[in-house]
Amino acid sequence: MKNENKQLKRREPLLGVGNNQSLASYPIFMQHILQARGIQKKSDLDAQLKHLSDPFELLGMQIAVPRLLQALRQQQRILIVGDFDADGATSTALLMRGFAALGFQCISYLLPDRFIFGYGLSREIVDEISRSYPLPHLLITVDNGISSIEGVERANALGIDVIITDHHLPGDQIPDALAIVNPNQRGCSFEHKNLAGVGVAFHVLMALRQRCRIEGDFQRLNIQEPNLANFLDLVAIGTVADVVKLDAYNRIFVVQGLARMRAGLAGEGVKALLAVAQKPLAFLTSQDIGFAIGPRINAAGRLDDMRLGVELLLETNAAVALEMAQELDGLNQNRKSIQKQMQLEAEIIVTQLCESFSQVPRIICVYHELWHQGVVGLIASQLKERFHRPVFAFAPVFNEQGEIVELKGSGRSIDGIHLRDLLDLIAKSNPACLDKFGGHAMAAGLTIQPSSLEVFETDALTAMQVYDAGVFEPLIWVDDELSPENISLDNALLLENLLPWGQGLPLPVFEGDFYLVSLRILGGQHVKSQLNIVGQDTPIDAICFNADIDRWQAVQNSASKMVRAVYGLSVNRFRGQESVQLLIDFIE
Repeated sequence: MKNENKQLKRREPLLGVGNNQSLASYPIFMQHILQARGIQKKSDLDAQLKHLSDPFELLGMQIAVPRLLQALRQQQRILIVGDFDADGATSTALLMRGFAALGFQCISYLLPDRFIFGYGLSREIVDEISRSYPLPHLLITVDNGISSIEGVERANALGIDVIITDHHLPGDQIPDALAIVNPNQRGCSFEHKNLAGVGVAFHVLMALRQRCRIEGDFQRLNIQEPNLANFLDLVAIGTVADVVKLDAYNRIFVVQGLARMRAGLAGEGVKALLAVAQKPLAFLTSQDIGFAIGPRINAAGRLDDMRLGVELLLETNAAVALEMAQELDGLNQNRKSIQKQMQLEAEIIVTQLCESFSQVPRIICVYHELWHQGVVGLIASQLKERFHRPVFAFAPVFNEQGEIVELKGSGRSIDGIHLRDLLDLIAKSNPACLDKFGGHAMAAGLTIQPSSLEVFETDALTAMQVYDAGVFEPLIWVDDELSPENISLDNALLLENLLPWGQGLPLPVFEGDFYLVSLRILGGQHVKSQLNIVGQDTPIDAICFNADIDRWQAVQNSASKMVRAVYGLSVNRFRGQESVQLLIDFIE
Protein backbone atom coordinates (compact mmCIF):
# COMPACT_ATOMS: atom_id res chain seq x y z
CA MET A 1 0.00 0.00 0.00
CA LYS A 2 1.36 3.44 -0.92
CA ASN A 3 0.51 6.96 0.08
CA GLU A 4 0.01 8.35 -3.42
CA ASN A 5 -1.39 11.79 -2.54
CA LYS A 6 1.86 13.60 -3.22
CA GLN A 7 1.80 17.28 -4.05
CA LEU A 8 4.49 19.26 -5.80
CA LYS A 9 5.37 22.56 -4.17
CA ARG A 10 7.86 25.08 -5.45
CA ARG A 11 10.58 26.38 -3.14
CA GLU A 12 10.58 30.15 -3.27
CA PRO A 13 13.78 32.19 -2.90
CA LEU A 14 13.93 34.02 0.40
CA LEU A 15 14.54 37.41 -1.18
CA GLY A 16 15.29 40.70 0.46
CA VAL A 17 17.93 39.54 2.94
CA GLY A 18 21.57 40.44 2.45
CA ASN A 19 23.30 41.54 -0.74
CA ASN A 20 21.93 39.19 -3.38
CA GLN A 21 24.21 40.74 -6.00
CA SER A 22 27.11 38.83 -4.47
CA LEU A 23 25.62 35.61 -5.90
CA ALA A 24 25.54 37.07 -9.41
CA SER A 25 28.39 34.83 -10.60
CA TYR A 26 26.02 31.84 -10.37
CA PRO A 27 23.26 31.04 -12.90
CA ILE A 28 19.88 32.48 -11.92
CA PHE A 29 18.40 29.07 -11.08
CA MET A 30 21.35 28.37 -8.79
CA GLN A 31 20.92 31.73 -7.05
CA HIS A 32 17.31 30.74 -6.34
CA ILE A 33 18.44 27.37 -4.96
CA LEU A 34 20.83 29.06 -2.55
CA GLN A 35 18.38 31.78 -1.50
CA ALA A 36 15.64 29.21 -0.87
CA ARG A 37 18.01 27.60 1.64
CA GLY A 38 18.74 30.84 3.44
CA ILE A 39 22.06 31.55 1.71
CA GLN A 40 21.89 35.17 0.59
CA LYS A 41 25.48 36.07 -0.15
CA LYS A 42 28.77 34.42 -1.01
CA SER A 43 30.11 34.90 2.49
CA ASP A 44 27.37 32.49 3.67
CA LEU A 45 29.28 29.79 1.78
CA ASP A 46 32.52 30.54 3.64
CA ALA A 47 33.34 27.42 5.67
CA GLN A 48 36.80 28.25 6.99
CA LEU A 49 37.86 26.96 10.39
CA LYS A 50 38.50 30.51 11.60
CA HIS A 51 34.72 30.94 11.91
CA LEU A 52 34.46 28.37 14.72
CA SER A 53 33.30 29.90 17.99
CA ASP A 54 35.20 30.03 21.26
CA PRO A 55 34.55 26.60 22.81
CA PHE A 56 34.42 28.17 26.28
CA GLU A 57 31.07 29.72 25.31
CA LEU A 58 29.62 26.26 25.95
CA LEU A 59 28.15 26.01 29.44
CA GLY A 60 30.13 23.58 31.57
CA MET A 61 33.40 23.94 29.66
CA GLN A 62 34.91 26.15 32.39
CA ILE A 63 34.51 23.22 34.80
CA ALA A 64 35.28 20.37 32.42
CA VAL A 65 38.62 21.67 31.15
CA PRO A 66 40.35 22.22 34.54
CA ARG A 67 39.30 18.69 35.52
CA LEU A 68 40.73 17.33 32.28
CA LEU A 69 43.94 19.30 32.87
CA GLN A 70 44.22 17.74 36.31
CA ALA A 71 43.79 14.29 34.75
CA LEU A 72 46.45 15.10 32.16
CA ARG A 73 49.01 16.41 34.63
CA GLN A 74 48.52 13.51 37.01
CA GLN A 75 48.04 10.98 34.19
CA GLN A 76 44.82 9.78 35.78
CA ARG A 77 42.78 6.97 34.28
CA ILE A 78 40.07 8.20 31.90
CA LEU A 79 37.26 6.03 30.55
CA ILE A 80 35.27 7.32 27.57
CA VAL A 81 31.72 5.95 27.46
CA GLY A 82 30.38 6.08 23.92
CA ASP A 83 27.26 5.16 22.01
CA PHE A 84 26.49 2.45 19.48
CA ASP A 85 25.78 4.58 16.40
CA ALA A 86 28.06 6.37 13.93
CA ASP A 87 27.99 9.64 15.89
CA GLY A 88 28.90 7.78 19.08
CA ALA A 89 31.63 5.78 17.34
CA THR A 90 33.23 8.83 15.72
CA SER A 91 32.96 10.78 19.00
CA THR A 92 34.68 7.95 20.87
CA ALA A 93 37.45 7.63 18.29
CA LEU A 94 37.86 11.42 18.21
CA LEU A 95 38.49 11.69 21.95
CA MET A 96 40.73 8.62 21.96
CA ARG A 97 42.91 10.07 19.20
CA GLY A 98 42.64 13.66 20.39
CA PHE A 99 43.49 12.91 24.02
CA ALA A 100 46.46 10.81 22.93
CA ALA A 101 47.72 13.71 20.80
CA LEU A 102 47.33 16.03 23.80
CA GLY A 103 49.55 13.80 25.96
CA PHE A 104 47.11 11.57 27.86
CA GLN A 105 48.51 8.09 28.48
CA CYS A 106 45.81 6.30 30.50
CA ILE A 107 42.75 6.47 28.25
CA SER A 108 40.34 3.70 27.32
CA TYR A 109 36.78 3.45 26.10
CA LEU A 110 33.65 1.44 26.68
CA LEU A 111 30.66 1.04 24.39
CA PRO A 112 27.55 -0.34 26.12
CA ASP A 113 26.15 -3.42 24.38
CA ARG A 114 22.72 -2.27 23.23
CA PHE A 115 21.32 -5.77 23.69
CA ILE A 116 22.50 -6.07 27.32
CA PHE A 117 22.85 -2.58 28.81
CA GLY A 118 20.83 -0.42 26.44
CA TYR A 119 21.61 3.22 25.74
CA GLY A 120 23.95 5.55 27.61
CA LEU A 121 25.64 5.63 30.99
CA SER A 122 23.13 3.42 32.78
CA ARG A 123 23.43 2.22 36.36
CA GLU A 124 24.06 -1.27 34.98
CA ILE A 125 27.03 -0.16 32.90
CA VAL A 126 28.54 1.71 35.87
CA ASP A 127 28.11 -1.45 37.96
CA GLU A 128 30.02 -3.27 35.21
CA ILE A 129 32.75 -0.61 35.37
CA SER A 130 32.90 -0.99 39.16
CA ARG A 131 33.98 -4.61 38.73
CA SER A 132 37.08 -3.54 36.84
CA TYR A 133 40.31 -2.75 38.62
CA PRO A 134 41.71 -0.23 38.95
CA LEU A 135 38.70 2.07 38.71
CA PRO A 136 38.89 5.06 36.37
CA HIS A 137 39.32 8.44 37.98
CA LEU A 138 37.16 10.14 35.38
CA LEU A 139 34.29 9.06 33.12
CA ILE A 140 33.55 11.10 30.00
CA THR A 141 30.41 10.41 28.01
CA VAL A 142 30.17 11.21 24.31
CA ASP A 143 26.88 11.47 22.41
CA ASN A 144 25.01 10.38 25.54
CA GLY A 145 24.64 11.09 29.24
CA ILE A 146 22.13 13.92 29.47
CA SER A 147 19.46 11.47 30.70
CA SER A 148 21.81 9.25 32.76
CA ILE A 149 20.51 10.23 36.20
CA GLU A 150 21.04 6.86 37.90
CA GLY A 151 24.32 6.10 36.13
CA VAL A 152 25.92 9.34 37.26
CA GLU A 153 24.55 8.83 40.78
CA ARG A 154 26.20 5.41 40.91
CA ALA A 155 29.50 6.78 39.57
CA ASN A 156 29.46 9.53 42.18
CA ALA A 157 28.94 6.93 44.91
CA LEU A 158 32.03 5.10 43.63
CA GLY A 159 34.09 8.31 43.79
CA ILE A 160 34.37 8.61 39.99
CA ASP A 161 34.01 12.07 38.48
CA VAL A 162 31.76 12.33 35.43
CA ILE A 163 31.91 14.81 32.57
CA ILE A 164 28.97 14.56 30.19
CA THR A 165 29.34 15.66 26.58
CA ASP A 166 26.09 15.30 24.69
CA HIS A 167 23.77 17.07 22.28
CA HIS A 168 20.43 15.42 22.99
CA LEU A 169 17.59 17.38 24.54
CA PRO A 170 17.49 17.25 28.35
CA GLY A 171 14.49 16.18 30.40
CA ASP A 172 13.12 17.95 33.44
CA GLN A 173 15.93 16.49 35.56
CA ILE A 174 19.59 16.38 34.59
CA PRO A 175 22.36 14.23 36.08
CA ASP A 176 24.44 15.44 39.00
CA ALA A 177 27.65 15.29 36.97
CA LEU A 178 30.79 17.29 37.68
CA ALA A 179 30.28 19.06 34.35
CA ILE A 180 27.79 18.89 31.50
CA VAL A 181 28.80 20.19 28.07
CA ASN A 182 25.71 20.23 25.88
CA PRO A 183 24.58 23.19 23.76
CA ASN A 184 20.95 22.19 24.32
CA GLN A 185 21.03 22.20 28.12
CA ARG A 186 19.10 24.95 29.84
CA GLY A 187 21.13 28.06 30.47
CA CYS A 188 23.67 27.43 27.71
CA SER A 189 24.04 30.55 25.56
CA PHE A 190 26.16 28.82 22.89
CA GLU A 191 24.57 29.91 19.63
CA HIS A 192 25.05 26.74 17.61
CA LYS A 193 22.48 24.28 18.95
CA ASN A 194 22.61 21.80 16.06
CA LEU A 195 25.97 20.24 16.88
CA ALA A 196 26.19 16.46 16.69
CA GLY A 197 27.79 14.59 19.58
CA VAL A 198 31.08 14.52 17.68
CA GLY A 199 30.89 18.30 17.23
CA VAL A 200 30.54 18.77 20.98
CA ALA A 201 33.50 16.45 21.59
CA PHE A 202 35.58 18.44 19.09
CA HIS A 203 34.88 21.63 21.06
CA VAL A 204 36.14 19.90 24.21
CA LEU A 205 39.41 19.17 22.40
CA MET A 206 39.58 22.76 21.15
CA ALA A 207 39.11 24.15 24.65
CA LEU A 208 41.60 21.77 26.24
CA ARG A 209 44.25 22.47 23.60
CA GLN A 210 43.74 26.20 24.10
CA ARG A 211 44.27 25.91 27.85
CA CYS A 212 47.28 23.59 27.42
CA ARG A 213 48.85 26.14 25.09
CA ILE A 214 48.29 29.03 27.51
CA GLU A 215 49.55 27.15 30.57
CA GLY A 216 52.58 25.57 28.90
CA ASP A 217 51.57 21.92 29.11
CA PHE A 218 52.98 21.07 25.68
CA GLN A 219 56.41 22.32 26.69
CA ARG A 220 56.19 20.50 30.01
CA LEU A 221 55.27 17.24 28.27
CA ASN A 222 57.77 17.91 25.48
CA ILE A 223 55.19 17.23 22.77
CA GLN A 224 54.17 19.17 19.69
CA GLU A 225 50.86 20.98 19.85
CA PRO A 226 48.43 18.81 17.87
CA ASN A 227 46.67 20.00 14.74
CA LEU A 228 43.05 19.15 15.48
CA ALA A 229 42.21 19.48 11.78
CA ASN A 230 43.76 16.01 11.44
CA PHE A 231 40.56 14.64 13.02
CA LEU A 232 38.02 16.49 10.90
CA ASP A 233 37.23 13.40 8.83
CA LEU A 234 35.70 11.91 11.98
CA VAL A 235 33.77 15.09 12.77
CA ALA A 236 32.36 15.28 9.24
CA ILE A 237 31.29 11.63 9.25
CA GLY A 238 29.57 11.82 12.63
CA THR A 239 27.83 15.09 11.74
CA VAL A 240 26.40 13.81 8.46
CA ALA A 241 25.59 10.31 9.74
CA ASP A 242 23.62 11.67 12.71
CA VAL A 243 21.45 13.70 10.32
CA VAL A 244 21.76 16.95 12.28
CA LYS A 245 20.94 20.15 10.48
CA LEU A 246 23.74 21.29 8.19
CA ASP A 247 23.54 24.91 9.25
CA ALA A 248 26.39 27.32 8.52
CA TYR A 249 28.31 26.12 11.58
CA ASN A 250 28.03 22.39 10.92
CA ARG A 251 28.92 23.03 7.28
CA ILE A 252 32.37 24.11 8.45
CA PHE A 253 33.03 20.64 9.84
CA VAL A 254 31.60 18.83 6.82
CA VAL A 255 33.29 21.00 4.18
CA GLN A 256 36.66 20.85 5.89
CA GLY A 257 36.37 17.13 6.63
CA LEU A 258 35.42 16.34 3.04
CA ALA A 259 38.33 18.43 1.78
CA ARG A 260 40.77 16.43 3.88
CA MET A 261 39.27 13.13 2.79
CA ARG A 262 39.37 14.11 -0.89
CA ALA A 263 43.04 15.04 -0.43
CA GLY A 264 43.79 11.56 0.94
CA LEU A 265 44.31 12.84 4.49
CA ALA A 266 41.65 10.69 6.16
CA GLY A 267 42.48 7.98 8.67
CA GLU A 268 43.25 4.51 7.35
CA GLY A 269 39.91 3.22 8.63
CA VAL A 270 37.95 5.82 6.68
CA LYS A 271 39.98 5.13 3.54
CA ALA A 272 39.27 1.41 3.93
CA LEU A 273 35.53 2.02 4.30
CA LEU A 274 35.53 4.07 1.11
CA ALA A 275 37.51 1.38 -0.67
CA VAL A 276 35.02 -1.40 0.16
CA ALA A 277 32.16 0.93 -0.78
CA GLN A 278 33.93 1.67 -4.09
CA LYS A 279 33.74 5.41 -3.53
CA PRO A 280 36.74 7.28 -5.00
CA LEU A 281 38.24 9.81 -2.61
CA ALA A 282 38.59 12.54 -5.22
CA PHE A 283 34.83 12.86 -5.78
CA LEU A 284 33.61 12.22 -2.25
CA THR A 285 30.37 13.97 -1.25
CA SER A 286 28.26 14.28 1.88
CA GLN A 287 25.83 11.80 0.27
CA ASP A 288 28.64 9.23 0.17
CA ILE A 289 29.11 9.70 3.91
CA GLY A 290 25.39 9.31 4.50
CA PHE A 291 24.84 6.28 2.26
CA ALA A 292 28.21 4.50 2.21
CA ILE A 293 30.29 5.26 5.30
CA GLY A 294 27.61 5.82 7.95
CA PRO A 295 25.59 2.63 7.33
CA ARG A 296 28.71 0.44 7.43
CA ILE A 297 29.82 1.89 10.76
CA ASN A 298 26.27 1.67 12.10
CA ALA A 299 26.02 -1.99 11.07
CA ALA A 300 28.43 -2.93 13.87
CA GLY A 301 26.24 -1.34 16.54
CA ARG A 302 23.00 -2.60 15.03
CA LEU A 303 23.93 -6.29 14.75
CA ASP A 304 27.06 -6.91 16.78
CA ASP A 305 29.49 -4.79 18.81
CA MET A 306 30.32 -1.19 17.91
CA ARG A 307 33.89 -1.80 19.12
CA LEU A 308 34.63 -3.01 15.61
CA GLY A 309 33.57 0.37 14.23
CA VAL A 310 35.65 2.31 16.75
CA GLU A 311 38.69 0.06 16.36
CA LEU A 312 38.52 0.58 12.60
CA LEU A 313 38.50 4.36 13.07
CA LEU A 314 41.53 4.06 15.38
CA GLU A 315 43.48 1.65 13.14
CA THR A 316 46.69 3.00 11.57
CA ASN A 317 47.68 -0.06 9.51
CA ALA A 318 46.09 0.06 6.05
CA ALA A 319 45.99 -3.73 5.53
CA VAL A 320 44.40 -4.39 8.93
CA ALA A 321 41.93 -1.55 8.37
CA LEU A 322 40.86 -3.06 5.05
CA GLU A 323 40.14 -6.42 6.71
CA MET A 324 38.05 -4.69 9.37
CA ALA A 325 36.20 -2.63 6.76
CA GLN A 326 35.39 -5.81 4.84
CA GLU A 327 33.99 -7.34 8.02
CA LEU A 328 31.82 -4.26 8.53
CA ASP A 329 30.69 -4.48 4.91
CA GLY A 330 29.61 -8.07 5.54
CA LEU A 331 27.63 -6.99 8.60
CA ASN A 332 26.00 -4.29 6.52
CA GLN A 333 24.93 -6.83 3.91
CA ASN A 334 23.45 -8.97 6.68
CA ARG A 335 21.67 -5.91 8.04
CA LYS A 336 20.13 -5.28 4.62
CA SER A 337 18.81 -8.84 4.49
CA ILE A 338 17.24 -8.57 7.96
CA GLN A 339 15.81 -5.17 7.11
CA LYS A 340 14.25 -6.43 3.87
CA GLN A 341 12.34 -9.17 5.72
CA MET A 342 11.25 -6.77 8.46
CA GLN A 343 10.08 -4.28 5.86
CA LEU A 344 7.82 -6.88 4.24
CA GLU A 345 6.33 -7.68 7.64
CA ALA A 346 5.92 -3.99 8.46
CA GLU A 347 3.99 -3.39 5.23
CA ILE A 348 1.53 -6.14 6.15
CA ILE A 349 1.02 -4.59 9.58
CA VAL A 350 0.48 -1.10 8.14
CA THR A 351 -1.97 -2.46 5.56
CA GLN A 352 -3.99 -3.95 8.41
CA LEU A 353 -3.80 -0.66 10.32
CA CYS A 354 -5.09 1.24 7.31
CA GLU A 355 -7.97 -1.17 6.90
CA SER A 356 -8.82 -0.79 10.58
CA PHE A 357 -8.78 3.02 10.42
CA SER A 358 -10.16 3.17 6.83
CA GLN A 359 -7.19 5.43 6.08
CA VAL A 360 -3.54 5.89 6.97
CA PRO A 361 -3.55 6.77 10.71
CA ARG A 362 -1.93 10.02 11.73
CA ILE A 363 0.82 8.14 13.56
CA ILE A 364 1.98 4.61 12.81
CA CYS A 365 3.06 2.15 15.52
CA VAL A 366 4.33 -1.26 14.40
CA TYR A 367 5.62 -4.23 16.37
CA HIS A 368 6.64 -7.81 15.58
CA GLU A 369 7.87 -10.35 18.13
CA LEU A 370 10.64 -11.53 15.78
CA TRP A 371 12.05 -8.12 14.90
CA HIS A 372 15.66 -7.13 15.56
CA GLN A 373 15.97 -4.16 17.92
CA GLY A 374 19.05 -2.89 16.09
CA VAL A 375 17.08 -2.41 12.85
CA VAL A 376 13.73 -0.97 13.99
CA GLY A 377 14.98 2.59 13.48
CA LEU A 378 15.50 1.88 9.79
CA ILE A 379 12.01 0.39 9.51
CA ALA A 380 10.56 3.49 11.14
CA SER A 381 12.50 5.67 8.71
CA GLN A 382 11.30 3.72 5.65
CA LEU A 383 7.67 3.84 6.73
CA LYS A 384 7.94 7.53 7.53
CA GLU A 385 9.21 8.24 4.02
CA ARG A 386 6.57 6.06 2.38
CA PHE A 387 3.50 7.25 4.28
CA HIS A 388 4.56 10.71 5.48
CA ARG A 389 3.59 9.95 9.04
CA PRO A 390 5.53 9.87 12.31
CA VAL A 391 6.38 6.22 12.98
CA PHE A 392 7.38 4.14 15.99
CA ALA A 393 8.71 0.64 15.37
CA PHE A 394 9.18 -1.78 18.28
CA ALA A 395 11.16 -4.97 18.84
CA PRO A 396 11.14 -7.33 21.85
CA VAL A 397 13.82 -7.71 24.51
CA PHE A 398 14.13 -11.24 25.94
CA ASN A 399 15.46 -12.47 29.27
CA GLU A 400 17.58 -15.60 29.70
CA GLN A 401 14.43 -17.73 29.86
CA GLY A 402 13.31 -16.45 26.46
CA GLU A 403 10.51 -14.33 27.91
CA ILE A 404 9.73 -10.87 26.53
CA VAL A 405 10.51 -8.42 29.32
CA GLU A 406 10.29 -5.08 27.48
CA LEU A 407 9.96 -3.48 24.08
CA LYS A 408 12.59 -1.22 22.51
CA GLY A 409 11.16 1.38 20.19
CA SER A 410 12.64 3.75 17.66
CA GLY A 411 10.77 6.71 16.21
CA ARG A 412 11.12 8.91 13.15
CA SER A 413 9.08 12.04 12.50
CA ILE A 414 7.99 14.45 9.81
CA ASP A 415 8.33 18.22 9.66
CA GLY A 416 6.05 19.91 12.15
CA ILE A 417 5.89 17.13 14.76
CA HIS A 418 8.55 17.18 17.48
CA LEU A 419 9.05 13.55 18.48
CA ARG A 420 10.78 14.01 21.82
CA ASP A 421 8.20 16.58 22.90
CA LEU A 422 5.51 14.08 21.95
CA LEU A 423 7.09 11.42 24.17
CA ASP A 424 7.46 13.93 26.99
CA LEU A 425 3.76 14.79 26.68
CA ILE A 426 2.77 11.11 26.85
CA ALA A 427 5.08 10.50 29.82
CA LYS A 428 3.57 13.41 31.78
CA SER A 429 -0.03 12.54 31.00
CA ASN A 430 0.47 8.81 31.59
CA PRO A 431 3.63 8.24 33.69
CA ALA A 432 3.27 4.45 33.71
CA CYS A 433 3.33 4.25 29.91
CA LEU A 434 7.06 4.90 29.25
CA ASP A 435 10.04 3.43 31.07
CA LYS A 436 12.72 5.48 29.27
CA PHE A 437 12.86 7.86 26.34
CA GLY A 438 15.06 10.48 24.72
CA GLY A 439 16.04 11.98 21.40
CA HIS A 440 15.44 14.89 19.04
CA ALA A 441 12.65 16.50 17.07
CA MET A 442 12.99 14.06 14.18
CA ALA A 443 14.24 10.89 15.90
CA ALA A 444 13.75 9.36 19.33
CA GLY A 445 14.11 6.11 21.23
CA LEU A 446 12.04 4.63 24.02
CA THR A 447 11.51 1.56 26.19
CA ILE A 448 8.08 0.36 27.27
CA GLN A 449 6.51 -2.69 28.87
CA PRO A 450 4.80 -5.12 26.48
CA SER A 451 1.49 -4.42 28.22
CA SER A 452 1.88 -0.69 27.49
CA LEU A 453 2.05 -0.94 23.70
CA GLU A 454 -1.68 -0.52 23.08
CA VAL A 455 -1.89 2.32 25.60
CA PHE A 456 1.08 4.06 23.99
CA GLU A 457 -0.47 3.80 20.54
CA THR A 458 -3.78 5.22 21.81
CA ASP A 459 -2.03 8.11 23.60
CA ALA A 460 0.08 8.88 20.52
CA LEU A 461 -2.98 8.92 18.25
CA THR A 462 -4.79 11.21 20.66
CA ALA A 463 -1.82 13.61 20.68
CA MET A 464 -1.94 13.81 16.87
CA GLN A 465 -5.42 15.35 16.88
CA VAL A 466 -4.06 18.82 17.67
CA TYR A 467 -2.23 19.02 14.35
CA ASP A 468 -3.68 20.51 11.19
CA ALA A 469 -4.39 17.97 8.47
CA GLY A 470 -1.92 19.73 6.18
CA VAL A 471 0.99 18.48 8.31
CA PHE A 472 0.22 14.95 7.12
CA GLU A 473 0.03 15.74 3.42
CA PRO A 474 3.21 14.52 1.69
CA LEU A 475 4.89 17.19 -0.37
CA ILE A 476 7.59 16.96 -2.98
CA TRP A 477 9.49 20.22 -2.95
CA VAL A 478 10.91 21.35 -6.27
CA ASP A 479 13.27 24.23 -6.95
CA ASP A 480 12.76 25.08 -10.59
CA GLU A 481 11.92 23.93 -14.10
CA LEU A 482 15.25 23.94 -15.89
CA SER A 483 15.74 25.19 -19.40
CA PRO A 484 17.47 22.71 -21.76
CA GLU A 485 20.79 24.60 -21.65
CA ASN A 486 20.89 24.36 -17.88
CA ILE A 487 20.68 20.55 -17.91
CA SER A 488 24.42 20.25 -18.37
CA LEU A 489 27.46 18.48 -17.00
CA ASP A 490 28.95 21.81 -15.88
CA ASN A 491 25.90 22.59 -13.76
CA ALA A 492 25.80 19.06 -12.36
CA LEU A 493 29.44 19.40 -11.32
CA LEU A 494 28.80 22.82 -9.81
CA LEU A 495 25.85 21.55 -7.78
CA GLU A 496 27.85 18.52 -6.62
CA ASN A 497 30.47 20.76 -5.04
CA LEU A 498 28.43 23.84 -4.16
CA LEU A 499 27.35 22.67 -0.69
CA PRO A 500 27.45 19.55 1.48
CA TRP A 501 23.81 18.64 0.83
CA GLY A 502 21.93 16.97 3.66
CA GLN A 503 19.57 17.67 6.57
CA GLY A 504 18.33 21.26 6.30
CA LEU A 505 20.11 21.63 2.94
CA PRO A 506 18.12 19.34 0.66
CA LEU A 507 19.54 18.41 -2.72
CA PRO A 508 18.13 20.60 -5.49
CA VAL A 509 15.12 19.03 -7.16
CA PHE A 510 13.69 20.07 -10.54
CA GLU A 511 10.65 19.24 -12.64
CA GLY A 512 10.09 19.02 -16.36
CA ASP A 513 8.43 17.26 -19.29
CA PHE A 514 10.35 14.56 -21.15
CA TYR A 515 9.86 12.04 -23.92
CA LEU A 516 10.74 8.46 -22.95
CA VAL A 517 13.21 7.08 -25.51
CA SER A 518 14.14 3.78 -23.86
CA LEU A 519 13.69 1.93 -20.59
CA ARG A 520 15.53 -0.89 -18.87
CA ILE A 521 14.64 -2.47 -15.52
CA LEU A 522 17.59 -3.24 -13.23
CA GLY A 523 17.35 -5.75 -10.39
CA GLY A 524 13.58 -5.76 -10.54
CA GLN A 525 13.29 -2.40 -8.74
CA HIS A 526 15.37 0.25 -10.51
CA VAL A 527 14.77 1.89 -13.89
CA LYS A 528 17.53 2.99 -16.24
CA SER A 529 16.18 5.15 -19.04
CA GLN A 530 16.97 7.64 -21.75
CA LEU A 531 14.88 10.78 -21.95
CA ASN A 532 14.61 13.61 -24.43
CA ILE A 533 13.78 17.09 -23.24
CA VAL A 534 10.63 18.12 -25.08
CA GLY A 535 11.72 19.85 -28.28
CA GLN A 536 15.26 18.43 -28.11
CA ASP A 537 16.80 15.45 -29.93
CA THR A 538 19.74 14.58 -27.68
CA PRO A 539 18.92 11.76 -25.22
CA ILE A 540 19.88 12.20 -21.57
CA ASP A 541 20.64 9.26 -19.32
CA ALA A 542 18.38 8.91 -16.28
CA ILE A 543 18.03 6.48 -13.40
CA CYS A 544 15.27 5.96 -10.85
CA PHE A 545 16.01 3.86 -7.77
CA ASN A 546 13.25 1.86 -6.07
CA ALA A 547 10.98 2.87 -8.92
CA ASP A 548 7.26 2.35 -9.39
CA ILE A 549 7.81 -0.14 -12.23
CA ASP A 550 4.13 -0.25 -13.23
CA ARG A 551 4.02 3.51 -13.67
CA TRP A 552 7.14 3.54 -15.83
CA GLN A 553 5.86 0.71 -18.01
CA ALA A 554 2.56 2.53 -18.42
CA VAL A 555 4.46 5.51 -19.84
CA GLN A 556 6.43 3.19 -22.14
CA ASN A 557 3.20 1.65 -23.44
CA SER A 558 1.41 4.95 -23.91
CA ALA A 559 1.01 6.53 -27.32
CA SER A 560 2.68 9.81 -26.35
CA LYS A 561 5.49 8.34 -24.19
CA MET A 562 5.43 11.67 -22.37
CA VAL A 563 6.38 11.87 -18.71
CA ARG A 564 6.56 14.68 -16.18
CA ALA A 565 9.52 13.96 -13.94
CA VAL A 566 10.84 15.29 -10.66
CA TYR A 567 14.61 14.88 -10.73
CA GLY A 568 18.03 15.95 -9.58
CA LEU A 569 21.12 16.67 -11.64
CA SER A 570 23.92 14.19 -11.03
CA VAL A 571 27.29 13.28 -12.49
CA ASN A 572 27.68 9.81 -13.97
CA ARG A 573 31.29 8.60 -13.90
CA PHE A 574 32.12 5.54 -15.96
CA ARG A 575 35.52 4.36 -17.20
CA GLY A 576 37.06 7.77 -16.62
CA GLN A 577 34.33 9.65 -18.47
CA GLU A 578 31.86 12.10 -16.93
CA SER A 579 28.36 12.86 -18.19
CA VAL A 580 25.21 14.48 -16.85
CA GLN A 581 22.57 12.11 -15.52
CA LEU A 582 19.07 12.75 -14.23
CA LEU A 583 18.35 11.17 -10.86
CA ILE A 584 14.58 10.64 -11.01
CA ASP A 585 12.64 10.96 -7.76
CA PHE A 586 9.08 10.76 -9.02
CA ILE A 587 7.09 10.64 -12.27
CA GLU A 588 3.50 11.41 -13.13
